Amino acid sequence: MIILSNVRKSVSVAGKKRVILERANAVFGAGERIGVLAAPGAGKSTLAGLLCANERPDSGVIEVRGRISWPLGYGGALHQDLSVAQNVFLLAQLAGENCEEMLAFVESWPGISELLSRPVSAVSSAQRVQIALACSLAPRCDVYVADELLGLSAGRNNEAIEARLSQRLQHAGLILISQNPRQIEQWCDRIFVLVNGMLSPVCDVELAMEVLRQGSVMSGDQQGEDALEKV
Repeated sequence: MIILSNVRKSVSVAGKKRVILERANAVFGAGERIGVLAAPGAGKSTLAGLLCANERPDSGVIEVRGRISWPLGYGGALHQDLSVAQNVFLLAQLAGENCEEMLAFVESWPGISELLSRPVSAVSSAQRVQIALACSLAPRCDVYVADELLGLSAGRNNEAIEARLSQRLQHAGLILISQNPRQIEQWCDRIFVLVNGMLSPVCDVELAMEVLRQGSVMSGDQQGEDALEKV
């Protein structure tokens, strides 16, 4: 479970402050599949970092109960000069996981077994995404956080990869922060929309898309306020 209480977060962009969250309050319950629809540039990665405790809020409190993943598919921790297998062992040690068990999980991922001995610098960008996604799903967590579901795009291995995610979600929750409404509709049961610092619950994806189209309620945009009043 993750509880946000009056959370404020801003970032500096081109020397100017941009508010990502303004007095955000939300409860993401254990086992829930939560979708947060956000436009490009709205702060998806920052929000994911806050939920994973990789970033701190400017003010307010984020209470975490249980084990939270790092953002699914995040490849920034992969060392370019180490082999895929060496990276898996390193990440397992950092996460407190059994190295052999984590390696077995990653090795079972479609298309990765033949890459284990290669340095990360020698694999393609698409393969790197798959390696990062497999590594982030390997640890058993209470809640998995995703800044987009990278790696779950159309392809011959898509069904096998989705099956692995579904298996993990039998005993865990998901918070998916995405600009892709159909992906949120597929994986999530409860939906929020993030627009100009306001994190608001909505009843369905269509309404979330309408709120994004009509703009910020925080700026006094009456159309945005009308859209949220329909919730």
